[in-house]
Amino acid sequence: VLQLDQMASSFSNHGDRPRTQDSESINHGSASSNVISISSHDTQVRSSLVKTALVKLKDAFGKLHICRALLDDGSESSFISEECAKTLGLKRNHVHMDMTGIGSSKLGTATSEVKLHLSSLVNKTTLDLGALVVPCITGPTPRNICDTSSWEHIKNLPLADPDFNIPNKIDILLGTDEVAALLLPGIIKGSPFSPTALRTKLGWVMMGKTSSEPKYKPDVHDISGPPDRFDGHFKGHHC
Repeated sequence: VLQLDQMASSFSNHGDRPRTQDSESINHGSASSNVISISSHDTQVRSSLVKTALVKLKDAFGKLHICRALLDDGSESSFISEECAKTLGLKRNHVHMDMTGIGSSKLGTATSEVKLHLSSLVNKTTLDLGALVVPCITGPTPRNICDTSSWEHIKNLPLADPDFNIPNKIDILLGTDEVAALLLPGIIKGSPFSPTALRTKLGWVMMGKTSSEPKYKPDVHDISGPPDRFDGHFKGHHC
């Protein structure tokens, strides 16, 4: 499911991604007196991983940038953040695409699309695709740093994202068609409370639960004010 509000490495420190690299197929083409009150108590949050990979994207001048991708086989479309699209400087095509989430809730409307040429960091795999431009794809992923020291089943694997366990930004989201084209036979499971490794053309990706106990995230709010006080925040909020 597409998540727009909340779903470094042997290569580099990815905090300032994308970066440039000189250089190499699969084609896919209300009255003011009204008051809003919001209260929430301790939120139970399990520590889990979603599938991420480092990839190379070609910019308008043919140079390659290392970016971080989220592989989301529950999304019908692929997406790129506004920041990454600006860095690549690619030509934009006008579109009008409504984006929906769980329960058919409307998440917004994409008005531009770019064509991407993606390549793997671990082999010669390439992928051409279209991606809708959105302000932000998700927040830092994963939510917390995960201790990998006991995960013997993934040691010595050529990982698609060597820093999959460290929170960092997502530049692009690859949807179901792209994920299907990248999957390879191969799955490795560890203990019941460690992630599963999946083999792809981009390298091995991690997914699943990373701890036996849920973590409790204190999240208490009491917000009051007229409804229009919040309009600008939610409409203009970026990750």
